[in-house]
Amino acid sequence: MVSFRYKVGSDILMNCDNHNHKDITWEFKFCPTNYKGVHCDKKSMNKLDRSGSKWKKLDFKTTSNLKLKNASEENAGLYRCLYNDSVIKIYKIDVFVATKFTGPTPEVLSLIPSTNSTILPNTPISIQCKVKSVTPPEIRWFKECNGHKCEVKENGHCYCPISSPNSAYSISNNIYLSKHSIQSSRNINSGTYICLVISVYGKDYKNVTIKVQDLQNDGMKNKSFSSLFLIPLCFVLVPVTIWLCFYRRKKKNRNLNEHQKKLIKPVVNVDIVLEENEV
Repeated sequence: MVSFRYKVGSDILMNCDNHNHKDITWEFKFCPTNYKGVHCDKKSMNKLDRSGSKWKKLDFKTTSNLKLKNASEENAGLYRCLYNDSVIKIYKIDVFVATKFTGPTPEVLSLIPSTNSTILPNTPISIQCKVKSVTPPEIRWFKECNGHKCEVKENGHCYCPISSPNSAYSISNNIYLSKHSIQSSRNINSGTYICLVISVYGKDYKNVTIKVQDLQNDGMKNKSFSSLFLIPLCFVLVPVTIWLCFYRRKKKNRNLNEHQKKLIKPVVNVDIVLEENEV
């Protein structure tokens, strides 16, 4: 079930997440509201009521998207879309008069991590949202997404609700805490996350971007990058190798010549001296 709160006079858009537009039907069940929000009986939300006493079939033509213009308090309640007599999605819509309940708007005090973060795969992720509200708020988590599942648009970006507990725990006077946790992160968990706090007095949100490293692709990039340095190195090694071969051969010939010189005995010139008597 997806919950939203709107001021009287707002335009409301709901979608059914189904491509077979012709076979979609919508039903509505009115619920009373007070300063805490809409109060509905959740026991029979997924059961079909053929008697028509609780759920009212919306008789106007519609597609997978249901649009309510200039909403009033009479539009507050439960909405559900059906496909082939199966409940696909349920919305809880609260419509209130802005001047009826006055008070400070809720505020997201902090989001941890507070800055964009990069983490290793298979590690746990825990995003903590700390809010301040004078009335018990509703804290909801969203993740940036694309396609027909888009339910909230903000600054041209689409956000989808995360199927995680939306409980807000009171930690002190008017201070509440909510967490979104992932036990083992994967690349698919990368993206922008939003913590949205809603009360009868308004709403507030903060976002943070989480990136899970793709070690395999990063390793291939580093390997390709380092191989670029091997290209000029090959051209350097060729002349160096030739020079080393020439140097070693020249040194070998020099040593051989020196060795041969040592083996050759020096020739001694002997002068024959004749004595005077023999002359």
